[in-house]
Amino acid sequence: MKLLANRTDCIFHEYNARIDEREEYWRIETPSNPTFWFGNYLIWKRASGLGDFETWIRAHREEFGDRLDRVTFAWDESDRGVVGDFEKAGFQVNNDVELTLSGGCDFAGSNPEVLVRSIGLAIWTTLLGALVGLASVSGIRWGNDERILGGRDEV
Repeated sequence: MKLLANRTDCIFHEYNARIDEREEYWRIETPSNPTFWFGNYLIWKRASGLGDFETWIRAHREEFGDRLDRVTFAWDESDRGVVGDFEKAGFQVNNDVELTLSGGCDFAGSNPEVLVRSIGLAIWTTLLGALVGLASVSGIRWGNDERILGGRDEV
């Protein structure tokens, strides 16, 4: 996956979901939580284009059948895509912006007692794993209750 937002989401999926790569998309499934919108969806390798609506709906139906009460898509490009057919069918389009910092910087007015440093991917993955574990022990579930078509942008 190219976008940091999708790769970060998949860190959680490594612990409690299945990630299956297909030729044109990744299939994310969380059998223990079928109400989790961004735990049961398809991440397409490119933004939606003209005429993709039927193909995307068919792929979702083939992957999930009628088990889910909604259809959720995302894609691994910052392009908004062609979403008119999806909107006509009742999809809600969400455009997320991912803010990233590639290096350290000085924050004007920041507290000098606060230390900001890079922790690296291994520590970050461990911390997220601990969070997922704590959430599952506490009975916390992530989920939504609407159909969403989402694209993610990085800044």
